[in-house]
Amino acid sequence: IHLTRKGPLAETYFSWDTESFPDGWYRVKVVASDERANPPHLVLTHEWVTHSVLVDNREPDIVDLVVENDLTVRGIARDNFSTVKRLEYSLDGGDWVLVFPEGELHDGTAVRFKFKLPKPAIGAHTLHVRAIDAGNNIGVASRIFTIK
Repeated sequence: IHLTRKGPLAETYFSWDTESFPDGWYRVKVVASDERANPPHLVLTHEWVTHSVLVDNREPDIVDLVVENDLTVRGIARDNFSTVKRLEYSLDGGDWVLVFPEGELHDGTAVRFKFKLPKPAIGAHTLHVRAIDAGNNIGVASRIFTIK
């Protein structure tokens, strides 16, 4: 994939809009030249290739989310390319509460989680669970459950 512009770059930065690129690892090659300041026979160029850069635009999925009768919540948060770095839940639109995956380490692209909810009042409730990956993409899943 070539990232090019019409004409030379005059700024000291280049913003790469990765939205249209598939998720994956990329290396970027930068070619610098002084051709605008010198005649053709004195032009110098230099190339540099970056280390691998992760493009991760896809949010994590939360699958197999269940709220058991004893208010234990189970599920799996997974991402295609980057580590799931944070898990949180919100009950009935309240504050987000941090939870850890099983094993207490955010060390993989798929993590299982299990936590216990505080006992809410009798009636219907909505649980939201969100996962945030290393690319800061956020995936959310919800379940409605009833306390009798």
